[in-house]
Amino acid sequence: MAERQRNSRMGEHAGDRGRRRIPHPAQHDELGGPRRHGGEPMMRIGDLDRRIVVQRSTKSYNEFNDPVYTWTDIADVAASRIDVSDTQKYAYGMTFSTKLTRFVVRWSALIRDLQSSDRIQHENLTGFVKGVKETRDGRRRFLEITATFGS
Repeated sequence: MAERQRNSRMGEHAGDRGRRRIPHPAQHDELGGPRRHGGEPMMRIGDLDRRIVVQRSTKSYNEFNDPVYTWTDIADVAASRIDVSDTQKYAYGMTFSTKLTRFVVRWSALIRDLQSSDRIQHENLTGFVKGVKETRDGRRRFLEITATFGS
Protein backbone atom coordinates (compact mmCIF):
# COMPACT_ATOMS: atom_id res chain seq x y z
CA MET A 1 0.00 0.00 0.00
CA ALA A 2 2.82 2.42 0.84
CA GLU A 3 4.43 1.77 -2.56
CA ARG A 4 1.18 2.57 -4.36
CA GLN A 5 0.82 5.87 -2.49
CA ARG A 6 4.44 6.77 -3.23
CA ASN A 7 3.94 6.04 -6.95
CA SER A 8 0.74 8.05 -7.16
CA ARG A 9 2.50 11.02 -5.54
CA MET A 10 5.18 10.82 -8.22
CA GLY A 11 2.53 11.06 -10.94
CA GLU A 12 2.58 7.44 -12.06
CA HIS A 13 0.58 4.38 -11.21
CA ALA A 14 2.15 1.13 -10.14
CA GLY A 15 1.12 -0.51 -13.41
CA ASP A 16 2.80 2.19 -15.55
CA ARG A 17 6.33 1.87 -14.18
CA GLY A 18 8.91 0.84 -16.74
CA ARG A 19 6.60 1.36 -19.73
CA ARG A 20 7.58 3.71 -22.49
CA ARG A 21 4.94 6.23 -23.51
CA ILE A 22 4.17 5.78 -27.20
CA PRO A 23 2.98 8.99 -28.89
CA HIS A 24 0.05 9.05 -31.25
CA PRO A 25 1.20 8.13 -34.81
CA ALA A 26 -0.33 11.29 -36.31
CA GLN A 27 2.13 13.41 -34.31
CA HIS A 28 5.24 11.85 -35.90
CA ASP A 29 6.49 11.41 -39.45
CA GLU A 30 7.67 8.18 -41.08
CA LEU A 31 11.13 8.58 -39.53
CA GLY A 32 9.72 9.14 -36.07
CA GLY A 33 10.24 12.90 -36.03
CA PRO A 34 7.71 15.39 -34.68
CA ARG A 35 5.02 16.90 -36.90
CA ARG A 36 3.19 20.22 -36.89
CA HIS A 37 -0.48 20.48 -36.05
CA GLY A 38 -1.38 20.46 -39.77
CA GLY A 39 0.56 17.24 -40.36
CA GLU A 40 3.66 18.76 -41.96
CA PRO A 41 7.02 17.63 -40.55
CA MET A 42 8.75 20.16 -38.30
CA MET A 43 12.12 21.59 -39.27
CA ARG A 44 15.15 20.05 -37.58
CA ILE A 45 18.55 21.60 -36.99
CA GLY A 46 20.13 18.80 -39.04
CA ASP A 47 18.15 19.96 -42.10
CA LEU A 48 20.25 23.15 -42.24
CA ASP A 49 22.82 21.58 -44.56
CA ARG A 50 23.96 24.61 -46.59
CA ARG A 51 25.85 27.83 -45.85
CA ILE A 52 24.77 31.33 -46.84
CA VAL A 53 26.53 34.65 -46.39
CA VAL A 54 24.35 37.68 -45.72
CA GLN A 55 25.78 40.99 -46.94
CA ARG A 56 24.83 44.61 -46.36
CA SER A 57 25.82 47.64 -48.42
CA THR A 58 28.06 50.08 -46.57
CA LYS A 59 28.93 53.59 -47.62
CA SER A 60 32.43 55.00 -47.38
CA TYR A 61 34.31 57.81 -49.09
CA ASN A 62 37.40 57.74 -51.31
CA GLU A 63 40.26 60.25 -51.36
CA PHE A 64 38.18 62.64 -53.55
CA ASN A 65 35.32 62.51 -51.02
CA ASP A 66 33.11 60.60 -53.45
CA PRO A 67 30.79 58.02 -51.90
CA VAL A 68 31.85 54.42 -52.49
CA TYR A 69 29.48 51.55 -51.74
CA THR A 70 30.88 48.16 -50.80
CA TRP A 71 29.30 44.92 -49.59
CA THR A 72 30.17 43.82 -46.06
CA ASP A 73 29.52 40.33 -44.70
CA ILE A 74 27.24 40.58 -41.67
CA ALA A 75 26.42 36.89 -41.13
CA ASP A 76 27.55 33.44 -42.23
CA VAL A 77 24.82 30.98 -41.24
CA ALA A 78 23.65 27.42 -41.84
CA ALA A 79 20.46 27.16 -43.89
CA SER A 80 18.21 24.83 -45.80
CA ARG A 81 17.24 25.80 -49.36
CA ILE A 82 13.92 25.42 -51.15
CA ASP A 83 13.69 26.57 -54.78
CA VAL A 84 10.17 27.93 -55.17
CA SER A 85 9.98 29.03 -58.81
CA ASP A 86 12.02 30.08 -61.80
CA THR A 87 11.17 32.26 -64.80
CA GLN A 88 12.74 33.24 -68.09
CA LYS A 89 11.90 36.35 -70.09
CA TYR A 90 13.07 37.49 -73.47
CA ALA A 91 13.25 41.27 -73.87
CA TYR A 92 15.38 43.72 -75.83
CA GLY A 93 17.18 40.89 -77.59
CA MET A 94 18.32 39.33 -74.31
CA THR A 95 17.15 36.47 -72.12
CA PHE A 96 16.61 37.18 -68.42
CA SER A 97 16.15 34.41 -65.88
CA THR A 98 15.22 34.66 -62.22
CA LYS A 99 14.82 32.10 -59.47
CA LEU A 100 12.82 32.56 -56.27
CA THR A 101 14.45 30.70 -53.37
CA ARG A 102 13.57 30.32 -49.70
CA PHE A 103 16.21 29.74 -47.07
CA VAL A 104 15.34 28.56 -43.56
CA VAL A 105 17.83 29.60 -40.86
CA ARG A 106 17.87 29.55 -37.07
CA TRP A 107 16.22 32.56 -35.49
CA SER A 108 18.44 35.53 -34.66
CA ALA A 109 17.76 39.24 -34.23
CA LEU A 110 20.29 40.07 -36.95
CA ILE A 111 18.57 37.89 -39.55
CA ARG A 112 15.11 39.04 -38.44
CA ASP A 113 16.09 42.65 -39.25
CA LEU A 114 17.22 42.00 -42.84
CA GLN A 115 16.13 44.59 -45.39
CA SER A 116 15.34 44.44 -49.09
CA SER A 117 18.63 46.24 -49.75
CA ASP A 118 20.61 43.30 -48.28
CA ARG A 119 21.82 40.38 -50.35
CA ILE A 120 22.69 36.71 -49.95
CA GLN A 121 25.57 34.77 -51.43
CA HIS A 122 25.09 31.04 -51.87
CA GLU A 123 27.08 28.65 -54.09
CA ASN A 124 28.75 31.51 -56.02
CA LEU A 125 25.38 33.12 -56.76
CA THR A 126 24.16 36.45 -55.43
CA GLY A 127 20.51 37.09 -54.63
CA PHE A 128 18.58 39.96 -53.12
CA VAL A 129 16.38 39.61 -50.05
CA LYS A 130 12.65 39.95 -50.73
CA GLY A 131 11.40 39.29 -47.21
CA VAL A 132 11.92 37.55 -43.87
CA LYS A 133 9.26 35.81 -41.80
CA GLU A 134 9.03 33.43 -38.87
CA THR A 135 8.20 29.80 -39.66
CA ARG A 136 5.30 27.90 -38.13
CA ASP A 137 7.64 25.66 -36.11
CA GLY A 138 7.36 27.84 -33.06
CA ARG A 139 8.14 31.23 -31.70
CA ARG A 140 11.76 32.32 -32.24
CA ARG A 141 12.85 29.00 -33.64
CA PHE A 142 13.45 29.46 -37.36
CA LEU A 143 13.25 32.28 -39.91
CA GLU A 144 12.44 31.96 -43.60
CA ILE A 145 14.31 34.28 -45.98
CA THR A 146 12.88 34.74 -49.47
CA ALA A 147 15.42 35.86 -52.06
CA THR A 148 15.60 36.26 -55.84
CA PHE A 149 18.59 35.20 -57.89
CA GLY A 150 18.83 36.38 -61.47
CA SER A 151 20.94 37.20 -64.45
